[in-house]
Amino acid sequence: MAVKKSTGINPGSGKKKSMFDIIKSVDKSAEILAEDKTAEISDYIDTGNYILNAAITGSMFKGVPAGRCTVLAGDPGTGKTYLAMSICRNAQKKGYFVVYMDSEASVDTEFIKRLGCDPERMMVKPVMTISEVSTFVSNICKQISETPEEERDKLILVLDSLGNLTSDKEYNDTVEGNSKRDMTKQQEIKALFRTNATALGRLNIPFIVNSHVYQTLDLYAKKIVSGGSGINFNASVTLMLSVSKMDDRESDKIAASKGGEVMKTGVIVTAKPQKSRFTIPHVVQFQIPFYKAPNPYVGIEQYLNWDNSGIIQGSVIDQKAYDKLSDAEKSTCHPMKDENGADCYAFPRSTVRTIVVRHLGKQVPIAELFTPKVLTEELLHSLDESTIRPNFELPTTGSTADIDELLENE
Repeated sequence: MAVKKSTGINPGSGKKKSMFDIIKSVDKSAEILAEDKTAEISDYIDTGNYILNAAITGSMFKGVPAGRCTVLAGDPGTGKTYLAMSICRNAQKKGYFVVYMDSEASVDTEFIKRLGCDPERMMVKPVMTISEVSTFVSNICKQISETPEEERDKLILVLDSLGNLTSDKEYNDTVEGNSKRDMTKQQEIKALFRTNATALGRLNIPFIVNSHVYQTLDLYAKKIVSGGSGINFNASVTLMLSVSKMDDRESDKIAASKGGEVMKTGVIVTAKPQKSRFTIPHVVQFQIPFYKAPNPYVGIEQYLNWDNSGIIQGSVIDQKAYDKLSDAEKSTCHPMKDENGADCYAFPRSTVRTIVVRHLGKQVPIAELFTPKVLTEELLHSLDESTIRPNFELPTTGSTADIDELLENE
């Protein structure tokens, strides 16, 4: 870590001593914020879906932040383990070694391979108690901090799941046949995060925590993340996941051919940020298909329009067809060039199964929307800058949007 040179003068010189020197003399671990690695997020890991990346950290090209805790919460079957594995897969592509703490005995080599992870760069650690996880993580951080930085591998930690861990008291009571109520679990969860959050931040280790949810008994019942205030206060991002059936005829046919139920071809996962230190909360959706690879572009479509991407549902018409339209229909059209450079128009029509793509200069089947042919890397970066980041990122302190809105309403 860079150490800022003193901006003050030696005591006794008659000149003022800097506050930096005073605090540094008390504790050498204190750093100027601009130089503190704990305050800086050095890396982001792709979740496997562009719009989910934006929901977590404001940009389609970011994702899970290194050195921070990201919680994936939801009922069973909402894609928590799938999403955690997707993050691990992309982390491995960036050179991370994965340590997967499994409290549910739910992963094995074949499962890991099926979801695209490399078992050669992944360690599964069975865990049972909260204190076991806390001690394990603390010792890992201690060993890494004592290793020269140039000799360290990058590491990502996953806990699946927090809700299935037991406290030491609950475990001992079960062994001894003691049925007294356990009041220590929430305190142990708080201790887990209190003792490790700073070390994980300093070492830039992403911590993914899967957690169950439960229904409150309040008048206005709602689902709460299991784990209490310890996880709520220490997580930088908490995503609440829910699912519905995925409508996919192609997968339905595959499922039927395998003798399976047509209803079990995949799910649409809705991710609702319950907490985020990086973004304005937006509910987003992505797919988990069972019979083909997930599509990273799903979810972007609701943010596309002609102005920001040159993509609309409709058809391409020539000048003759345009001249036959009513004035109202003409007002909806967009002038463009076809693939041969000739003048033409994009005519919006919600009843057709085609989309007009300006940069291709033609219309294509609507099924091609979620492909790199249509959503090119250049277009995605442009969309990220013009639309996604302004909608998802928290405003800077220099923003005057709130003041401008007040002035408009006067």
